[in-house]
Amino acid sequence: MSSTITNSTANPKSFKQLVLITVLGCLSMIGFDFLFNAGILAKLWKESWDISAFLPPEKVAQFIPFTYLAFYLDSVLLVWLMRKLEIAQGIPALIFGLKIGALLSAAGSLGIVSIFPVNYLLVFLGWFIGNTMLICVCCLVIGFGLASKHLGRLSFIVIGSMLLIFVVIIMLQSLGIIPSLNIES
Repeated sequence: MSSTITNSTANPKSFKQLVLITVLGCLSMIGFDFLFNAGILAKLWKESWDISAFLPPEKVAQFIPFTYLAFYLDSVLLVWLMRKLEIAQGIPALIFGLKIGALLSAAGSLGIVSIFPVNYLLVFLGWFIGNTMLICVCCLVIGFGLASKHLGRLSFIVIGSMLLIFVVIIMLQSLGIIPSLNIES
């Protein structure tokens, strides 16, 4: 019995390749999330923390693994949907990511503002725009993964980009250019 999975628009993929594509999608989400929230929106997060219903930063840090699990589950869903809908490559994957990302992000944002006293600008930028872009990036990675015969180059790009993002954001925080949340244990 073969473990190869096929569809008409992408190259045949083994279960191992599909898992790797899923992991790469998840890693792209983690990297982009760090860039967006710890970098671009850091000042807004810091200003909004005290007036919102968020957990204290040290508690949030304890729950980050759940965020990563959520990203992995998002990636599983997106790989499954993109294979079923036969979406591979750049532009179709990006358009799909924009559509599904906007719908899911709008639903999540409405849910958040309906039950939490949060900064509406933070919800709009952080959840709606941020999560839509997060899903777009993930779909782009998955689309290229589904269309590629070999995943080495994509793996290098995703992991390299993620490491570069982490180094740059931590350097900018260390230099005081962008704020960091003070997490005390």
